Amino acid sequence: MHERIGQALAWLVARVQNLCLASDSPNDREGVHDLQSSYETPIQPTQHRTTDMTTYTCFNSSAPIHRLPNELLVRIFSLTSPFGFDDYLKDLVRVALVSKHWNKIVFETPSLWTHISSKYSRHENRAAMIRSGRSPLRVDYSDGDGWDGAAFIFFAGLEAHRWQSVDLYVTDFNTLRILHKIVILSVPLLEELKVVCYGLAREMRVEESIDMFGGGADRLRRIELIGFPMSWSSQLLSRLETLKILGYLYVYPGPSASQITDMLHRCPKLRIFELEYPGTEEIRVTGDTLSEREAAFLPNLISFKLDINGTEAFRQIIPSVRAPSCTQYNLRCSGSKSNIFSVETDHFTAVLLSTVQSVPEISLMLTAVSLQLTGRDHQSNTFINIELSHDMFSPGRSMPWEDLVWLLEHCTESAPWPPIDTKIYCLDLFPFVESADILRRMSSIVKLTLISNSDMYITLLTHPILNNGTYEWVLPNLRELSLQDCRENSLKLLVELSGMRQGGVYRDQGEVVRLALPTKLEKFHVEMMSSIGTPGMGSFYTAIRELKGESWDGNMLD
Repeated sequence: MHERIGQALAWLVARVQNLCLASDSPNDREGVHDLQSSYETPIQPTQHRTTDMTTYTCFNSSAPIHRLPNELLVRIFSLTSPFGFDDYLKDLVRVALVSKHWNKIVFETPSLWTHISSKYSRHENRAAMIRSGRSPLRVDYSDGDGWDGAAFIFFAGLEAHRWQSVDLYVTDFNTLRILHKIVILSVPLLEELKVVCYGLAREMRVEESIDMFGGGADRLRRIELIGFPMSWSSQLLSRLETLKILGYLYVYPGPSASQITDMLHRCPKLRIFELEYPGTEEIRVTGDTLSEREAAFLPNLISFKLDINGTEAFRQIIPSVRAPSCTQYNLRCSGSKSNIFSVETDHFTAVLLSTVQSVPEISLMLTAVSLQLTGRDHQSNTFINIELSHDMFSPGRSMPWEDLVWLLEHCTESAPWPPIDTKIYCLDLFPFVESADILRRMSSIVKLTLISNSDMYITLLTHPILNNGTYEWVLPNLRELSLQDCRENSLKLLVELSGMRQGGVYRDQGEVVRLALPTKLEKFHVEMMSSIGTPGMGSFYTAIRELKGESWDGNMLD
């Protein structure tokens, strides 16, 4: 009998191992080693001596299979559930046939029968409902499994008071109506709700919205709705921790900016928020303005994602969030003038992509909004990476500078800035006045890379400016400078910068002017100067000699 039990358990362990190895989760893969060490360790007798020098034999701490506690066996039996719903009930039956002991465990443990799925027949689901007793249920439905959606929801709704999680993939609007009628009444144990309506969104514009959350779901912690025609005035629950509302490409009507901010106000315990409404209609801006509204304070928020259409709504929503613990922002405003802003706080990088009309690539970079949004106190070792590029724009195409200026103004309110690592690409196509103004505002830049830029920006960096009666460098905190694929005249920058450590040198109307204005510049990097001729190379080596003891990192490509 013990051999038979051992074979059955070995079969279960092997199945769980295969499922864990196929999983993307490192915890699952680590579980393979735990299973092997727990059930495949040979039991070896060892010799021990007592105080009177007598010898006796004992075994190591790994218990024989037939002595494993019922709780551990139940855990092993249930391990296949998250990975293979299709065969889970069949696996339980196989396990129950091994021995009377296992049969008793399987059929007398309600927690093993808590999965109600459209993959099972009505008879199997009914048996699971009965054997699960009063345990909370996990319900999942997907079109194409053989059940009618409305019929399945109505059937599972007989035990709605025990629903703990619901996961639905539907294409029939009638299914959503029945789900609404059930949820609106009372689902006291419900903690997670996911509804995916991809097919529904493709087939029709939904003009009937559903207020799903007006009932008693006091334990609801996680909501994920994809293509779901929800009512934007839904009274979401104060205990909600994760809210994802995605895929509203064809769902109508969309929310207004004030409805989105009101939604955040009603969920003070949110940890993760994602809203995607990249439809053709812009998010409406109605009601009171930001100055008349109190910002939503979300102390537990760690991830904030917003993808909407409408610049004015974008401007209204962004300042309406106060999340001091947030570690990731991903903001996108799509439309004729789109701005993408994303933050990853490990290195705290910020990128704002501004798109004009159908041109997909430019990018202008700003940290300001990130500081204003997070409200965090940045340490001196925190870097903000800024990239400005104009590669995909043709000369003469206008830039939405008013949007950039708005972001910069918000940025300056969050002083002091942390150090900034900046790359500037092909700024020849940017209006110089506006570009120069951007650099002046970002005085915290400590690392700067110039790629294919004109002499105007070289001049901007090497000429001090008069500020309140005193001269100062445009980038007074600059420590590292990199030139990539710049023109021949750009190398003059190295010659002029070589004297900046002791004091600045610049030309004013052809006259050389020296200032006791040292810089913090410490390191140069030059690469990809293939277009430079012999005279340019002479200036290049002259600059190197004049740098003397400065730290140097050079790489020339012919």
